[in-house]
Amino acid sequence: MILLLGQSEDDIFYFRERLEMRQIKKIADGFSVVLGKLGSDEFCLCAVGPSNYLSAIYTSYLINAYKPYLVVNVGGATSMKPSLHQGDLLIADRYYLHGVEHGRDGKSIYGQIPSLPPFFLSDGAFNSQAEAAAYAIGGFYVERGYLLSGEKDFFDQKEFDGLIERHYRGSEKMSAYDNISAGIAMVCSMHELALLTIKVIAYEPGKAEQYLTRKRRTLEMMPIVGRIMTTLLKASQERL
Repeated sequence: MILLLGQSEDDIFYFRERLEMRQIKKIADGFSVVLGKLGSDEFCLCAVGPSNYLSAIYTSYLINAYKPYLVVNVGGATSMKPSLHQGDLLIADRYYLHGVEHGRDGKSIYGQIPSLPPFFLSDGAFNSQAEAAAYAIGGFYVERGYLLSGEKDFFDQKEFDGLIERHYRGSEKMSAYDNISAGIAMVCSMHELALLTIKVIAYEPGKAEQYLTRKRRTLEMMPIVGRIMTTLLKASQERL
């Protein structure tokens, strides 16, 4: 079983429409999953909502209920660096929580929940295979980097730069920002479960016209994300 998560129904729409033997299972009010097959793989799809709190809760429930061997996290993100433009892809290597401050305990740094790591990691082998698959497909820009997640919707570039300088002293070079990925990564880390995150850059800070087209641009790139996943899964069967 592969668990595929997005923030909204739009994020998982491309994959949902391609599932064979598709069925929708309601878990609770406002919370449902879509089950089916893509090729030889069983999939569980879920939109987790715009919050790390929700994404952590739903991811934990779904891991316990469906026992996936891989979690895939898709959807849009906001660029935090000049090299990433609308329509580019980011494969996340690390995940950081924004807005978590327990530094007074003398042991934790900004973004770190006590007793947990200061950041969470993706599966390096899956990321390398996804990057190779993306280059093989070609026709777009892809980058690996760090993903920051918080509860606020959007920042401007000065806010991003100030946040990194204030809390990380400029040492962590964040690539993009979203609202769900760190919650997913935290749960996957606790379950020792492989996580692959492929995010479409939907918005560049300061470009108001992109804010209006961010959802459409993310949807347009989902077939590419799907092709990367298909190539990756074919190449990974022996390893899994």
